[in-house]
Amino acid sequence: MEKESLPIQIQWLLSMPVQLFKISFIIGTLLLFLFMGFKEMGIALVGFYYLLLAIAINLLALAVFVVFSFIELKYQKLILLRASIMLINIPIAYLYYYIFSLII
Repeated sequence: MEKESLPIQIQWLLSMPVQLFKISFIIGTLLLFLFMGFKEMGIALVGFYYLLLAIAINLLALAVFVVFSFIELKYQKLILLRASIMLINIPIAYLYYYIFSLII
C-alpha cells in the first residue's frame, strides 16, 4: 500500500513507532557512551532510571498501537508491523546492559 494513499492520521500513526525507536535508541546509546567515557556511577544511575522510563513508555505505546490496530482494522497488519519496530530496542538494551556489566 502506497504511503501517499493512506489517510494522514494513519501516516502519522505509522511514523510514531519509528520516532519512539529512534529517540529511545539515541538516548540509550548516548547514556552508554557517557558512562563508558566517564565511568561515573551517577551516569549509570541515570541510565537505569532512563531504562525503567523507556520500558514503561514503550510498553504503553505498544498497547496504544495494538488498540488502534483493532480500531483501524483496514490497516491492522500495517500498524502492528510498524509497532513491532519498537521491539528492536529490547535486544539492544540487553546488549547495553551486558557491555555495562563488563565495564563495572
